[in-house]
Amino acid sequence: MTDQVTAAPGRYRLSRAGVLNVWQYDDQVFELADGRLLLRGTNGAGKSKTLEMLLPFAIDGDKMRITASGRHHTSLLWLMTDGYEGNRTGYLWVEFARTTDDGRREVLTCGVGVQASSTSKSARAWYFTCPRSVGVDLQLEDDAGPLSRDRLRAALADDGHVFDQARAYKAHVGRVLFGLDVPQYDELLRLLYWLRQPQVGEDIEPAKLAEQLAQALPQVDDDAIRSAGDTFDELAAFGEQIDRRQRAAEAVAAFAAAYRAYATAAARDRGAAFLDATRELVRRRDAESKAQQDAEQRVAEHAATEDRIRDTEQRLARAQARRTELEASPEARSQQRLLDLAARVRELDGLAGGARETARRAAARAAASGSRVEDDAGQLRAELAGAAHVGQRLVDEAGRAGVATLTGLPAGLAEPALDSQDDVAALDRDLDAHAGALGGLHGPLGELLAAVAVVEEARRRAEQAEAAREAAERRAAEAERAAEEERGRREDAARLARQAGDDLVTGLAAWRSDPRGVPVELPELTAAAVAGLGRDVHAAVAPVLGGLREEEARATERRRQAEADLLALRSRREAIAAEHDPAPPEPVLGRSDRSDSDGAPLWRLVDFADDLDAAERAGLEAALESSGLLDAWVRTDGAVLDADRRDVVLPAGESAAGGRTLADVLVADPPEGSAVAADVVRTVLARVGADPGAGAAAVVGLDGTWRLGPLTGRAAKPVAQYVGATARAAERARRLAEVDALVAQATLERDEARASAERARGRRVEVEAWLTELPDVQPLLTAWTRHEERQEAAARAEAAADAAEQAAVGARQQAASRRRELAALADRHRLPVTAAGLAERREALRALQVRVRQASDAVPALRRRLERWGADWSLWQGDVADAERLEAEAREAQAVAHAAAEQHRTLSETVGADVE
Repeated sequence: MTDQVTAAPGRYRLSRAGVLNVWQYDDQVFELADGRLLLRGTNGAGKSKTLEMLLPFAIDGDKMRITASGRHHTSLLWLMTDGYEGNRTGYLWVEFARTTDDGRREVLTCGVGVQASSTSKSARAWYFTCPRSVGVDLQLEDDAGPLSRDRLRAALADDGHVFDQARAYKAHVGRVLFGLDVPQYDELLRLLYWLRQPQVGEDIEPAKLAEQLAQALPQVDDDAIRSAGDTFDELAAFGEQIDRRQRAAEAVAAFAAAYRAYATAAARDRGAAFLDATRELVRRRDAESKAQQDAEQRVAEHAATEDRIRDTEQRLARAQARRTELEASPEARSQQRLLDLAARVRELDGLAGGARETARRAAARAAASGSRVEDDAGQLRAELAGAAHVGQRLVDEAGRAGVATLTGLPAGLAEPALDSQDDVAALDRDLDAHAGALGGLHGPLGELLAAVAVVEEARRRAEQAEAAREAAERRAAEAERAAEEERGRREDAARLARQAGDDLVTGLAAWRSDPRGVPVELPELTAAAVAGLGRDVHAAVAPVLGGLREEEARATERRRQAEADLLALRSRREAIAAEHDPAPPEPVLGRSDRSDSDGAPLWRLVDFADDLDAAERAGLEAALESSGLLDAWVRTDGAVLDADRRDVVLPAGESAAGGRTLADVLVADPPEGSAVAADVVRTVLARVGADPGAGAAAVVGLDGTWRLGPLTGRAAKPVAQYVGATARAAERARRLAEVDALVAQATLERDEARASAERARGRRVEVEAWLTELPDVQPLLTAWTRHEERQEAAARAEAAADAAEQAAVGARQQAASRRRELAALADRHRLPVTAAGLAERREALRALQVRVRQASDAVPALRRRLERWGADWSLWQGDVADAERLEAEAREAQAVAHAAAEQHRTLSETVGADVE
């Protein structure tokens, strides 16, 4: 365990797993080595079922994905009630362990508790996590048996978590155990479920596998992606900088070329401008000379003009002195006085006219102010009386609605007196009292409206409760109908399951009795056995099919070998038939190519002497062949072997000393056209002795013995094969007969092998066809699955019907309570209970409240109108006083103007007399 945890410090790894009182287990703990578990056993021992119960279900909690095969014939209810009656509680758990940085060992146990009842056909689950080990410091059972959910919650109150919903449990495990959020953890679980499927390796789809791995593997670190992105951004920036610099260099080169052209043009233009400026300077100097002459002429003219100005100023001074002298005379002073007086008369007359006009306008303004004040007074009296009338009507309506004012309305507003400033103060006090009386209606009206709202809310709750009652009763009826329908479907599914089972049994019996089949033992038809029936049957028949395939393969291989032998034998027979003379086999080590123009082998150049019998001929040829002399090369000139030639050569030379030689037992018989002459052949034969006791270096005997220097040997053969045309013809015939016998034997072996292969293939095809006709178990599995689904659906429907009926009872009680509450509230506030009556009362009170508010809001405007009227009355009194004062001033101004006119007339007469 320590090695397992320290193998990857800081990382949780599977440590243990356990099953407590679930399925066929009592209390089983599985120890995992380095996070790995190996389950071994025969088919049907429960390995797949154990894995289904533990992983990934124990860290997921999804009851719909327990079955590894995806056929949904495994459920918590089935696991808890298979072979068990009554109520049952059990646990499934897995333990993870890791080593922290400070060397401490931490564990995390994830588990699922299950409680099932065979009578109610229901199973419920709860989920837990805990940093303790089961059986060490966490006990999932005591003397009373496995812990219930509430007892487990109490046991884990300090450091564990208990969940009622699989979704919350899965999110917690994904976050604590793997550090993944829900979407990523879902993808990881999907990959685990997919990899857990049986025979997953037989139908791997690369694209699907890549997608699963891409979804399940952890995401690349954002910092790494960001760092890589920054690096690529820097590379892109460097590339852009290089491009910019290249473009800048190209632009500078283009600018230099353009600037060179520009500088050339600019120098040319500036040179032309300099020439133009020089010409302009000459022209300006000429103009300057002319201007100098004009200036001298203007200076002379200016001096003459100044002389004329001085002369004119002297004449003006003399004229002004004369005027002063004339103005100082008595006649001039009288005339001026007369003029001043006339102007004074005109001024006073204008002032008198203005005073009269001002007095007239003041009188008109005072009259208009008086008329406006009177009109406003009449309108204000009417508005005050209207406000008093409205207020009284509102008070009366409020009284009829049940609202009594604490203060009465003032009587002065009904017939207001508005003749002077004193009346304004009295009416202002009456308006305060009027506003107070109206303000006293707001609170009671609001309370009445609130009471209406309370009663309406009570009515709404009562209507909602009534609607909820009707809906609950409708749902209860629908749930009961649905439960009845589900019970019928459950019975139909049970009947179909029984029928499917009978059909499968009948089909299997007929299938087993098929003469094409092989004996197989069928298991009892349980869910697991039926699901694996095809696999088990194929496994049982596999040895037979394997034997047939091996037999077919061996027969096919024999046939192929026989056909190859036949082909080789036919080629060999054709070669033998095509040979001119049968030849001894070539030496094992090979030799150089022989040319008929250079020589010939000894056996082709000789024949036996007539006095040799068949045994002697056979012995002599055997000795020649064994010693290598039979196929020795005899050259045309009897020369020895060249230095670079690989062969055995029998050269010509001196005859052997003493005894018989090969020339005595063999005769030279070169074929027609041979390059080796008969004399050369006789010379070669004379070098080899034919007597065993001879002293020659090379000796061969008629009994098969031979000697070559220190080497001796003996050989034998039944007949001569190569020496002499007759022997060679016999050898050819013998070889052909031998090959024909081998061909016949190979043909027989080929035909027998072909027949064996066809028999094995036919039997294999029969067995395979018989296997394909194995009755389909899917209808029975589907029927069982549908029966289980119908059972669960019926249980759910019955539970839903019970719950709906309980909800309907509660809804009826709630509706009755709401109706009583509505009646009590309406009676307390003396309000109707109908929706129309409450709406009418609410609208009437709201309209009254609006009118009261409008009447109250109108009081400040009336008060401002009253204040403005008082101010207008004061202004009117001021306008009257101003008009009277201005009228008196106009009369005084008229008298002064008349006196000035008389004085002007008298002075005019006096001045006229003096002039005369």
